[in-house]
Amino acid sequence: LACREAGVACEVVPGVSAGLAAAAAAGAPVTHRGVAQAVTFVTGHAAGEGAEPALDWVALARANQTVVVYMGLSTAGVVAARLTEAGRAAGTPVLIVENASRPEERRVPTTLGGLAEAAVALEGPAVLIIG
Repeated sequence: LACREAGVACEVVPGVSAGLAAAAAAGAPVTHRGVAQAVTFVTGHAAGEGAEPALDWVALARANQTVVVYMGLSTAGVVAARLTEAGRAAGTPVLIVENASRPEERRVPTTLGGLAEAAVALEGPAVLIIG
């Protein structure tokens, strides 16, 4: 948008989203019959340093979906707290994928209850795959 507003010619080249690439590389399906019938992609923070995203936490807490959080390391504790407060089980599986699809990719399996602690040791970029 900034390029277009500044009159700079640009082209969007379709590709694979980091959230899908991370899940596929890890063998973690984002939808699976009988487990997760939907996937929702959200941002982990809003504009401003440490700003919490304005998300519908109750809708995201539904157990029959996967939530993929982009740029969520710095707010992992907030994400975990809001989802559990909204009813998502603390034992919900979470996979943190740092540097998805790169040679230095690292995968950290945890739970929603352990997400904040697991995220502290990582630097990013990362996606959180919840559910």
